Amino acid sequence: LICDMLAEHVGRQTVALAMPGQPDEQAAIGYPVLAPEQRGEVDLLVYGGGGYFSQHAGNLLRTVRATRRRNRRHLDWLPQFAGSRKAMIGVGVGPISFHRAPVRKLFSACETVLVRDAESMAFCKDYGFRTRDLRQCVDLALSLPVVPGPRSGVAIHLPGMSPEVVETDHESGQERRGCGAVDLIPRIEV
Repeated sequence: LICDMLAEHVGRQTVALAMPGQPDEQAAIGYPVLAPEQRGEVDLLVYGGGGYFSQHAGNLLRTVRATRRRNRRHLDWLPQFAGSRKAMIGVGVGPISFHRAPVRKLFSACETVLVRDAESMAFCKDYGFRTRDLRQCVDLALSLPVVPGPRSGVAIHLPGMSPEVVETDHESGQERRGCGAVDLIPRIEV
């Protein structure tokens, strides 16, 4: 989604994935991965969407392993982009119990950080993550285009709103209020 949004502004031919990842994910995204020799030529490195900067819930060993994996996947390769401007758009943050320093360093290097929710903003402030421009935006998943066709059992939670949802009965076309999101989960068509 973020690649497509950026491509609208700078052209598809100038957008690429910074590093290789899961082959299935890369194929689904549909953008090439930069060759190692191209990494020093990048003007702007954008972290887009996702919960890059949080930890695994569970015991200490799982948390340590998840933190190491986070650093490997999202931080350890940053020196290859030392000359690039950096930004984050729609990222989730927290909780991070330890090893905040590498994340803090990245946030400090970013020109702009747009976190995806109030909770992420609160974690950034609590952790002392300083950026020249730290703001909250909407979760990028809420920007996904509506795909034509029948849907059922869709629930969206927005903070501060009632746990009720409006559900459309596709046979009658009538809206119905009062169905809890938990009640809809078994009926979601994937």
